[in-house]
Amino acid sequence: MKKRGKPVDISAINVSELESWIHESTDRKNAIKCQALIALTKNVSVTSVCTVLDITRETLRQWRKRISVEGVDGLTVKEGKGRKTGLTKQIEEDLKIQVLKTPSELGFTQAIWDGKLVCKYLSDTYSLTIAVRTAQDWMHKIGFTRQRPRYRFNKADQAVNEQFKADVKKKLEEQTDDEVILFSDEAGISLEPKLGSVWSLKGQQPIVPTNSSWTRVNLTGFVDPFRGTIMVNTMPKGNSENFVKQLELILEANKGKRLITLYLDNAKWHKTNLVKDWVIANPSVKLEYLPKYAPEVNPIERHWWYLRKTTTQNVLFETVEQCWDAIKNHFTNLSSDQIVRLCQI
Repeated sequence: MKKRGKPVDISAINVSELESWIHESTDRKNAIKCQALIALTKNVSVTSVCTVLDITRETLRQWRKRISVEGVDGLTVKEGKGRKTGLTKQIEEDLKIQVLKTPSELGFTQAIWDGKLVCKYLSDTYSLTIAVRTAQDWMHKIGFTRQRPRYRFNKADQAVNEQFKADVKKKLEEQTDDEVILFSDEAGISLEPKLGSVWSLKGQQPIVPTNSSWTRVNLTGFVDPFRGTIMVNTMPKGNSENFVKQLELILEANKGKRLITLYLDNAKWHKTNLVKDWVIANPSVKLEYLPKYAPEVNPIERHWWYLRKTTTQNVLFETVEQCWDAIKNHFTNLSSDQIVRLCQI
């Protein structure tokens, strides 16, 4: 016969007092404790309460005892209670500096930081032994999260890029109703699925079908990060002839505008004589070129990233038409607010 646990005395629990405190206080942790004790007075079993909150009977008994002695204030954890952490201010500040370096700079052969390496660093530096999970918790506590890095070209001039972003923001704010400022870029979406992380049961690796196809849909896009509009078209290949055709579409879509300023990268086909002659013949269109080696200053890059993440990642497209339909549907369903937010100007 299974032995019953020691019961929790509920005689000292004042339900009306606890309910009143819950309504008046913003302390969520103490509110949960109050609700647990109230549940006991309403014939909810101790086992059920402990299971839901993942606590022990002894914890419940301690809550009841504190209330009987100190009232609701007794539920608040006092300074100095509980096990002291080994994460001192010195270690916290040191980790913030060291983990931003590559492990090789500190003499480790491992390529990236993980919980085990943090443990080793703390052991070597402070003779401190902690579990890997504790190391991970400490990293979160001091403000670190695991993030996928992005590329930055060594040849990029960061001062120029920052000044460019400041200038563009000012121009967007100062533009008049008869002006439009657009950012353009090309992208290729392969019918072959690009893999990305998904939720899966532990030990069961997800499977994505593939046809090993090199076929792709070539896109060119134009985004207005101020008004929140975006136009995306297909383009057979990147060359000046096809680019001029895209300029014609932009001119038609913005008929009546006094000035259409188009920011674009430094691809060769953006600067040919054919393109220059077309701009001369259409003076309402002004081409401006982005800083070299700086795709991150082009807001439409975020839209390509979001397209791949939400629409094409892990998806096998059997035909170009099927892929293009998914792309069109993606951009059609974007609201103006979403377009502006993704641009991150």
